Amino acid sequence: MNFPSRILIIDDDPLHLEILERAFMKHGAVTVAKASDGYQAKWLMVEALPPFDLIILDLCLPGFDGFEMLNHFNTSGSDTRFVLLSGMPRYMLDMAETFSQVKGLRLIGTLQKPTSIAALIDAVKGHDWSVHASLDAGGLLHAG
Repeated sequence: MNFPSRILIIDDDPLHLEILERAFMKHGAVTVAKASDGYQAKWLMVEALPPFDLIILDLCLPGFDGFEMLNHFNTSGSDTRFVLLSGMPRYMLDMAETFSQVKGLRLIGTLQKPTSIAALIDAVKGHDWSVHASLDAGGLLHAG
């Protein structure tokens, strides 16, 4: 499989959610769930059976922000992969990447907003979805 079938997009921009949902469905995703804040995302993750293959996370969220989300992700036994997005300066994405690695999250890329849909799709397609082995730092995509 060269594309994840179950994706959760967490972003507070409704237009961005719609555009990403359509792009992911067009490229082969079976289920695309959307959350506009961290609270909604946590609820969707608890309810998700099986777990999501991929979570696209904007770090700038109202209330329960992306950094808090990263802190609450449970990775034990999970093959969920992550792509982080942010309009914040690059060093904030770098900090989030380091934090993700310390937490043992399976991060496949970090992209700075604004980014193209093509760059995000390429980051996702660049991962071998048939193999769920942990990626090392060399497997990360950086853009922005």
